[in-house]
Amino acid sequence: MFLFKKIAGHFFSPLSIIIMLLVAGFLLLSYTSRKKSGKLLIAAGILVLALCSFRATADIFIRPLEAQYSPFNYDNSLISDDIPKLVVVLAGGHYAGFGIPMVKQNDIQFSGATDRRHQNIQDDSGK
Repeated sequence: MFLFKKIAGHFFSPLSIIIMLLVAGFLLLSYTSRKKSGKLLIAAGILVLALCSFRATADIFIRPLEAQYSPFNYDNSLISDDIPKLVVVLAGGHYAGFGIPMVKQNDIQFSGATDRRHQNIQDDSGK
């Protein structure tokens, strides 16, 4: 069941659905007599891909999610104990650089973002 969920999850992502539309359209266009259906699927795939690529479309989908939570207000947090003690930065992975210290590995992968992140935390905590 776990394997089925992992495989099905990849097939139902938006980009996979668009690619399947395009492939189905090309197959219909190339190997069957349903040329009109193939052209329609290809046009639909290209249209959906183009619409999903625009920032305005992404904003339409992300706005309701962002509206659920208000941004963190640092001015009010100085009065209470709501000051963040820890900042978690999610990243896309890490490769092992053997012989290189861990701090330098982050600098290599994130182009110095680690130093800037540490600097921002120190600046914010000093207020």
